[in-house]
Amino acid sequence: MNLDKWVLIVTVIGVVISTVAAWAAIASARLTRTGLDKQDEGLAKQEEQLRLERELASMIPKLEVSKIGFSDPRPHEEVSDTLRERDQAIRREQEERQRQEERRHREKKRREAERRR
Repeated sequence: MNLDKWVLIVTVIGVVISTVAAWAAIASARLTRTGLDKQDEGLAKQEEQLRLERELASMIPKLEVSKIGFSDPRPHEEVSDTLRERDQAIRREQEERQRQEERRHREKKRREAERRR
């Protein structure tokens, strides 16, 4: 009889251990499945981002050089002349403003000198 009790106790312990092991395996499978689902979700987002980047890249025009040649330098000289004339005109205006400022300054000093007399 003693042996029967021990067999029963060992059997119950075995069933409990098997149940715990089964529960752990099920929990592990759920966690694994959840992790895989998250990985799949992440991969789906990456694939969508890659698809959008490819789509945007296809919208950007590709520039290709088809012909290289030398241009006539005369139009460039005309532009250069125009720029030179513009710079000279700006310089003249600045000089004129400076002369006017000097005149005002001299006139102001002259008036102050007259007031003192």
